[in-house]
Amino acid sequence: MVKSKFSLNMNILSCYFGRHNRGCWKRLKLLLLYYANEGHLIRLLTSQKDDELEHQNIKQINISIKKSPQIINDLLFVILAPIYFSLVSILYKSTQLIAFDGHNAFFLNFARIFNRSAKLILLVRGHPYFQNSLNNDNKLIAFLISKIDKIGHKKSHLVIYNSYATSEKLIELYKTQYIPYKIVYNNCIIPPPSSPDYLTVKYRESLKTKEHKIIIGYAGQLITRKNIDFLILAFSKIKHSDKAILLIKGNGPLKKDLLKKVEKLNLNSKVNFLPWDNDISLFYKSIDIFILPSLYDDCSNTLLEALSHNCYTLASKSGGNVEILNYNQDLLFSIEDQGKDLIQKIDSLLEYPEQMNKMKTTLTSYAAKFAFNWEEKIRLTIEDQSKEDDLADLEANAKQQNKRFKDAKLMRSNGNSNPFF
Repeated sequence: MVKSKFSLNMNILSCYFGRHNRGCWKRLKLLLLYYANEGHLIRLLTSQKDDELEHQNIKQINISIKKSPQIINDLLFVILAPIYFSLVSILYKSTQLIAFDGHNAFFLNFARIFNRSAKLILLVRGHPYFQNSLNNDNKLIAFLISKIDKIGHKKSHLVIYNSYATSEKLIELYKTQYIPYKIVYNNCIIPPPSSPDYLTVKYRESLKTKEHKIIIGYAGQLITRKNIDFLILAFSKIKHSDKAILLIKGNGPLKKDLLKKVEKLNLNSKVNFLPWDNDISLFYKSIDIFILPSLYDDCSNTLLEALSHNCYTLASKSGGNVEILNYNQDLLFSIEDQGKDLIQKIDSLLEYPEQMNKMKTTLTSYAAKFAFNWEEKIRLTIEDQSKEDDLADLEANAKQQNKRFKDAKLMRSNGNSNPFF
C-alpha cells in the first residue's frame, strides 16, 4: 500500500473512554486499523482490550480493574488518563492525536504538554447531551464528561463533524468558530447482502409474518435517544394495523420497559423484539419499511445501512437524518406532534404500497452518496488541513517578513544603519 505524503512515519496516539457497543468505537477501530496497515505505530488507551485490534503496529493500554464496578473503573480512567498522557508526552513523540468526542480529546491534550508539535484531531459523533447525559446511568460520570467535552473541543487543531446539523449546534454551543472544521459523513459499514433470495424468504417465515403483507422494522440500541416508545405508540394507532407487523431489533437498558409498553397496548401479536446478532444484513433485506424515530442522530449508521439494503426509509426530522434523506419531506416526520405525521405516512404506505416502488430510484441515489471508503476520506481530510495549515504558516511568515522589511526600511531612512539591533 502506498503511504500518504503527509503521514509518513507517524506515531499516533488515541484514547477511548466510553462503551464498546457504540458506533463511534467501531469507527475508531476501523480508522486505527487503517493507519496500522499503512505502517504507522499506534498507542491506544482504553478501558477494555479488544481482540479485533490485535496488530503488530497497535499497542493497547487498558485502565481497568477486573470484576470492579463500572463506576470504579470509570473514575480510575478519569484520574489516570491525564497522568499517562503527560508521561507519554516526554517518552513518546507523537505526531498525531486522534480522538472521538470532546472528552477523549481532553485526555489526549495532556500528550502535548512536552510535545507541542503534535496535532490533535477530534472526530465528533453527535451532541453531548444526547450522546452522553441522556444515556449515561451514572450522573457523576455524565457531569464530568459534560464539563471536559468543551475543553477538548477548544484544544483541537481540527474538528471533523459527521453532519452539518451537529457542527452548527456544537460550534454555537462551545463558541469554537475559530477552530478549523470539516464535514465527513459516515459511510455504510455493512455492505448490501450477497445472500440468495431464498434465505430472505426463510427468514421472513421464521418470523411468522405470512399473514402480514408489510414488515416494518427498527434496528439499533434500545435507549432513550432512539425514541422507540414513540414508534410503538404510533404503530398502535395506525388504521391498517392488520396489514403490518413491527420488528424491533436490538439490545439495551430499555428493553423491559418497551416490552411492558407493548403488552399494555395489547400489541404482543404485532410487535416482535429480536436480539442484535449477525443476521442484521438479512434483517434489512427482509423488511419493507425501516423507521428511525430518534430524538437526535448525527449521522445514523442504521439509517445508512437500511438505505444501502434498498429499504423504504422514514426518519425523524432531527440531526443528520434530514441531510441523509436529502430534506425529502415524504421520508421525514415530526416527533413533536404526538406521532400524527408518522401515523399518516405509515397508513398511506399500507394502503398504497406501490409508493415504495416509485421511491426506489430516489432512495438508491441517496444510498450511493455514502458508498465510499470512510477511513481514506478521513485521512485525506486531515492531510488537506495540513496543507492549509502549511499555507497559512507561509502566508503568516510572508506578512511578518514584509512588515520587518518595511520597518527596517523606515529605520534606515531615519539614519539607523543597523535596524535589526
